[in-house]
Amino acid sequence: MKKQFALLLAILLLMGGCQQSSTDSSNISESQSVPTEQSQLEESQPEESSSTSAASEMPALEADALTLPDVLAIPAKGYGLTLLSPAQYDAHLDSGKGGPRGYLTGDCLLLERDGKTAVASPEGKIVTDFIYDGNPNGYWNGENGQIVLMKDGKEGVVDFRTGEEVIPFVYTRMIPSYTISDIGVAYTALNEAGQEVCLDSAGNLLFTLEEGSNLTSFTNGGYALFDDGVLTISDGQQQFVSIPCDGFDVVRRGESETAPDLIRVSINGKYALYDSTGACLQEAVWDKIGYFSYGYATGTRDGKVGIIDASGKVIAEPAWDEIYIYEHSASVRQGDLWGAITDLTTGMATIQPQYQFITGFEATGIACCQQDNKYGLVDKENQLVLPIQYDNTLSAPAWLGEGYYLLSTDGPGCYNILDKDGNVIFSGSIWGADPNYPIMASTNDGKWGYLGGDGQFVIPAEYDAVGDFIPGKNVAFANKDGKILLLDRSGNTVLETVFSDVIGFCPDTMVCVMEYTAEDGAKKCCLAQITLPG
Repeated sequence: MKKQFALLLAILLLMGGCQQSSTDSSNISESQSVPTEQSQLEESQPEESSSTSAASEMPALEADALTLPDVLAIPAKGYGLTLLSPAQYDAHLDSGKGGPRGYLTGDCLLLERDGKTAVASPEGKIVTDFIYDGNPNGYWNGENGQIVLMKDGKEGVVDFRTGEEVIPFVYTRMIPSYTISDIGVAYTALNEAGQEVCLDSAGNLLFTLEEGSNLTSFTNGGYALFDDGVLTISDGQQQFVSIPCDGFDVVRRGESETAPDLIRVSINGKYALYDSTGACLQEAVWDKIGYFSYGYATGTRDGKVGIIDASGKVIAEPAWDEIYIYEHSASVRQGDLWGAITDLTTGMATIQPQYQFITGFEATGIACCQQDNKYGLVDKENQLVLPIQYDNTLSAPAWLGEGYYLLSTDGPGCYNILDKDGNVIFSGSIWGADPNYPIMASTNDGKWGYLGGDGQFVIPAEYDAVGDFIPGKNVAFANKDGKILLLDRSGNTVLETVFSDVIGFCPDTMVCVMEYTAEDGAKKCCLAQITLPG
């Protein structure tokens, strides 16, 4: 009854425009309504920042929690930030890659206290105790609501939505299958007896793999099992086909659960092509079948190379010494010279071998060609777009406007942008290539911004770190002067926070693990949720 009365009182206070700090979270103050100084925004007044979670939802305050400021964020209209926990946790999520700082995503969130890990759901609720030793690969990724964790030297599986341990922690190794579904193999694991076993998503034993066996799961939930010289292709419930062979491997993953995966099967020293339904697409007449890229793969027979599509059709007969397949074309070698198949559906070489090398044609219809160790650009009619005079490779990505080109320079991610006359209009680092978003770029002084299609900054290079625009959200994280910001596509700061970093976040819910740095340099993390317009 007391809880019902407290809840009713809280609702009445909110309806009256009041704000009240949680008594159980006295060191965590609510964000308050603050006028914005962003004159570039159309809205004349920002909305109130969201407050802390209700006391019944907020985790208990620990003695080492950092005291957060009264105001956590200054939002533009329609944006907000809700604090979901005190700042009393540690968290680590490292991409291990170079380039821009970026902000990593997870299917759930992992928090740490005293060297132990707990799981928070995508909604920001801590659903387990701090009893785990982290994730084996260091990431926060799961599948079908499940994540592999470590505990006391063993591995098991936790449902990151509820915190339930769905597979007990009795395995020395647990590897998720390609796709975890309600049927078929979800995990391969090494048990205490040293046996490799296959489990479904509930932890039920499907079968034990013998030494020398090989198993791969399919996108549709089925699997291919090679054991004792026989390949069995199954959907997890019913056997489709058994093939005597020497081994197999997956050469293409289906684009959806209804699109079949493709496997190459070794039979008496030759290769055949099968799909995940058990259909034979190419008989065992090939000396080699390559991995598929963009729906095509190379096939080698009698020392010559051709092209096979995903249906098993031979697009280009084996007549070339070497082939590289790209998204929009293929480069073909005859002797020491390279040409190009500019339309993969026909398999015809429209540019005969004449170059030292020619790259794949991009969506813009332009490729880089090499002659006498110099580089230029050529179109599909084999007409030069830029003369063959440059010392480094060139490209014409779709995100750049017509008449603008990239010239690689020294160092990864380092480029010049040239106009149609070869003039340099930008020099620095460029990361990302999605034509739907402004592209992350930094100047030579190390500041980051975003480039438009004309090679000019559409969002100024004034940030210490930036991230990609979040798909479907129209916002991106950035860091300026040690504080996390949220930018819209026009470069407006739509949310300015007191936090020093975003360790990781769930993009669907926008629940984040935020790092706060106190004046004395102490750092702790908390959970917070960002709200967006609409």
